Amino acid sequence: MAIDLAIVVVGVFLGIQASNWNEDRHNRRIAGTYLDRIRRDLASDVDQLRQHEDYWHASADAGDRALQFAENGRLDRNEWTTLLDFYDAAQIWNYVSNDATYNEMLSAGRLDLLHDSDLKAGLGEYYVGTRSNAHVLFDTLPSYRENIRATVPYRFQRYILERCKSDAWEEFRGGDCPPPPDTNGLAALNRSIAANTTLIGELTKQMTNLHYTRNAGIEKQQEAQRLIGGIDAERR
Repeated sequence: MAIDLAIVVVGVFLGIQASNWNEDRHNRRIAGTYLDRIRRDLASDVDQLRQHEDYWHASADAGDRALQFAENGRLDRNEWTTLLDFYDAAQIWNYVSNDATYNEMLSAGRLDLLHDSDLKAGLGEYYVGTRSNAHVLFDTLPSYRENIRATVPYRFQRYILERCKSDAWEEFRGGDCPPPPDTNGLAALNRSIAANTTLIGELTKQMTNLHYTRNAGIEKQQEAQRLIGGIDAERR
C-alpha cells in the first residue's frame, strides 16, 4: 500500500515537473520570438536615426551660414544660395521610434517573460522615455519654419520645392540647385530677412534646439545599440 502511494506521488510529481518544463520551454520560445522582433525594431531605429542625423546636420549647416550672413553680411557663396540657407534652416524631419513589438508585449502582459531585469528596465526606459520626453525635441514645430515660409515670396518657394529638394533622408542640394531665371529682388529679400530681428531670433532659437535634437538623436542611437547588445547576450 505504501509502495503504491509512493508510486502515485512520484508520478504526480514527475507529471507536474514535465508540465512545468514544457511551459517553461514554451515561454522561452515566445520570449525569444519577442526579443528577435524587438531587436529588428531597434536596428531599424538606429538606421532611421542615422538618416535623421544626416538631415539635421544639413539643416544646421544651412542655419549656421544664414546666421553668418545675418550677423556680418557675408555671403557664403551668392545671393541665391544664401536664400536657400535661410529656407533650408527651417527644414525638419520628425522621428518616431518603432515600438510596435514592445507595445504588443506590454499590452499582452508578457514582459514577465524577460528574465534579465536590466534588459527589461532598459527597454522600458527606452520606449517610455521616447514617448514622454524625446518627442518634445523630435516633434516640435519651430516658429521659424512657419514665419520664413510666410516671408519668402511664393515664386521662390515653388521653385525650391520643385527643383531644389532631394529625398527627405538625403542632404539638401543647396548650392547644387541653379537659381531661377528671375532673381529680381533677391538681394533685397536677403537683406530684409537679415534685418528682421524677430525672424533671426527665431532662427537662432531653432539652431539651439536643433543642437539638442541632434544630441538626443545620438543618445537614442547609443541606447538602442546597447539594448541590441543586451538582447544578443540574452539570446546566446
